[in-house]
Amino acid sequence: MPRQRANAILEKAKLELAHKQDPAARAEVKRLGIEVGKRVRYLADADPALKFLGLEHTGVVSALHHKSVEIVMTGDLLDKKWADMILREDTIPYSGVLEVLGDGRLPVRPPPETKKWPPPPPRKKGYEECDIGDCTRRPIVAYLMRKYDDEIGQMGLPHIVAVCKDHDEKYVEAECKIAHDHSKKTASGLKGAFCVCTVSAHIPLLWQMGVDSDSWRIPPPAGETVPLVHLPPPRPKKADNQVISPPRPRTDSPYEGVKGRHPRLCDCSRHMPVN
Repeated sequence: MPRQRANAILEKAKLELAHKQDPAARAEVKRLGIEVGKRVRYLADADPALKFLGLEHTGVVSALHHKSVEIVMTGDLLDKKWADMILREDTIPYSGVLEVLGDGRLPVRPPPETKKWPPPPPRKKGYEECDIGDCTRRPIVAYLMRKYDDEIGQMGLPHIVAVCKDHDEKYVEAECKIAHDHSKKTASGLKGAFCVCTVSAHIPLLWQMGVDSDSWRIPPPAGETVPLVHLPPPRPKKADNQVISPPRPRTDSPYEGVKGRHPRLCDCSRHMPVN
């Protein structure tokens, strides 16, 4: 078991044990007026016996659960400019909450930063057409390639190769399976086995130009919009109150489909004896 998963299971077990030892702690803390956004004084460890070790902290409640409380500690008590800096986050049982101090302020998390790809370096012929064969499509990726030179016995000078979407191929590894030939046997008496290739490997054409060491995304020209991929609408879900008609009877017996009815006791034409 990975250590991170094992630690999560251990923390959950500690919260379960603390809740069983003091099930009335939740009602007591609720009576103190704990809510999301309230500043509280709490113990960072689930064991209240460790109070004398100085594990008390002050933080703001970020979430309330049935058996645990999530608290975040920020640097707003130090200075206003550290108000959104998260110093630590704790998940404790309700028995770890010592006092509700009043209203607090939750940190404002900044929006996720969008990764900006640097433009490719300039070159003489630009990036208007693909460099593979006679392709005239607009390239989307530029690779920095280096090819081994047999004359000098080392890698040659780097050069940039721009490829379009169709020529930006991926390497596909071959897939094989083991087959047995029952008519042949080896020296040990076992049946002969050989490998059969089910999916052949696909080598990108770009690999013939050398080895890539760096790559850049080529942005579209100014004024050109990238077409959106059309996705089909989702299939309608089956309504819960939809009436499903029962299946049609296979025979003319009134006992068709009745549980416990033996076929020999059925009076339909299917089970009647033939004279």
